[in-house]
This record gives sequence, structure tokens and C-alpha cells, in this order.
Amino acid sequence: MGLFPRGQIARTPSRRRREAIATVLRGSSTIVFLALLLLTPGPSVSAGAPPIVRGHAAPMGGSDWTNMNPSDAPAGYLNLAMVYDSDADRVIAYGGYDGSDDGSNETWAYDFESNAWTNLHPAGHPDATQLLRAAYDSGSRQTILFGGLIGTYPNAAYSSGTWGYDFSSNTWTNLSPADHPSERRSPGMTYDAQSARTILFGGLTVSYTYDNE
Repeated sequence: MGLFPRGQIARTPSRRRREAIATVLRGSSTIVFLALLLLTPGPSVSAGAPPIVRGHAAPMGGSDWTNMNPSDAPAGYLNLAMVYDSDADRVIAYGGYDGSDDGSNETWAYDFESNAWTNLHPAGHPDATQLLRAAYDSGSRQTILFGGLIGTYPNAAYSSGTWGYDFSSNTWTNLSPADHPSERRSPGMTYDAQSARTILFGGLTVSYTYDNE
């Protein structure tokens, strides 16, 4: 049996792409995947044909997916960033492409217990960005965002911005570290609790080449 065995889940969401997935811990051993899953009517999103937003959950161990059908939810997005804030017990979602010329600059939180999304409306926030990456830094209790595309094609700009979001105060902070990776989109990023560091690798750069840093 591999890490990703097939055929063990009876019910699954319909086919889709560019979704975001966060891991939500429940109890001593149960792991639940919550996904803001996007179903587009065609190959791309357009203002006249918005995607359908669904929240699904699936415990580890081969159980079925469950359509959560939350009472409120963000508009349909592609390429958003989403991560689980273990201290706030919320899934935090930011940005993405919503079919508009600018993309989204909204910050949303999902509460698994109440099965509800909340638009947090922080006073300040990063630019509307897609294809960015997020990791939850449990040491600083912040969701860390990096990079992405600001705006949409053909006028999109690559970002090297690093932002931190504090759920307890509902504030975004432009962290502006002195040294940082170059502008890029779609890198890999995760938090390493042992070293108390956020680790970033790769991504697509301004020159449209893949980075291996």
C-alpha cells in the first residue's frame, strides 16, 4: 500500500483543479481534510460563469468525503492560499482568482465546529494575489503568506512580499524581511515546528523559469 492508495473512498467530490486543502486536527488521532473545492463550468473562470464553492471533509483511513454545505462561503476562487490555524482552530483562506480583473483580497475563516465561513474584513491586507503560498507559524501564531501574482494576466506582477496574519487581532502585517526569496509564484511552503522556521522551496520566477532554491 502506498501513501496515496486509490479505490478506498466510495464517495468523492467531482473533478476539479487548483483547489486548496488544509489539514484540520480533531481528537488525538483523527485528521480531517477540509477543501475549498472549485468546480468551473469551463477551462477557466469568467465573471459570467462563477465556480461552485463546496467544503468537503474526509477523515484519514478511507472514509467517505462529506459535502459540508456551509451556510455562508467565499465566492468561487482558483489559486487561493488556505491553511489551518491550530491556535484559533480556524481554516484561514486568502486571495485567489475570482474572474475579476484584479482578483480577490478577501480574508476568510472557516469554523469546522459550526460549519460556517466568516469574511473577516481586516482593516489592511496584502494586494489581491493568486498563486501565493501560506503556512501557519505556530511559534508566532501567524499565518505566513509569500509571493504569488498580484492582479491578473496580462498585467499581473510577481510578488516577493511576506505577510503575517494574526487571527486574534484580525490584522495583517507586512513583515518586510531584509533578506527574502526573489519574486515567484507557486512555490512549496510549510512550517517546520522542530526548527521553528517556515521552509520555502522552488516556484516559477519572473523569467518564467523554475527555481530550485
